[in-house]
Amino acid sequence: MEKVTVLYPGGFKPPHGGHIDLIKKYAELPEVKEIWVLVGPGVRDGIVQSQAVEMLEKLTEDMKKVVVQGVPWPSPVLAAYKILSLIHISEPTRLLSISYAVFCLKKKKMKTKKEKNKIMHLQINEKIRLH
Repeated sequence: MEKVTVLYPGGFKPPHGGHIDLIKKYAELPEVKEIWVLVGPGVRDGIVQSQAVEMLEKLTEDMKKVVVQGVPWPSPVLAAYKILSLIHISEPTRLLSISYAVFCLKKKKMKTKKEKNKIMHLQINEKIRLH
């Protein structure tokens, strides 16, 4: 089975239990090679990017598959697209196919807490099948 790299872009200001639970779930899957947590720029709730990166690094330090990285792009989808573009530019002669999964939280104003955060799954490669 081909290994998958999960790109998880967002603000993470502050990172919370929902973020960490999702990261843990994907880290436990055998088909996931690594999880890149892409922290966007800006300030929210008095937290800057470098602080969010530091918090996430501490919260995920026991998860070997997790890489936390600050990115300059404010949109989570744009961040994932740019990272994918950079990977393919730096590895143009790669013979094996690469599989990625991108997960973004989409916040909506809903009545219940359960409805507030819905996860949008965007399949980058048709071969991705997470069981």
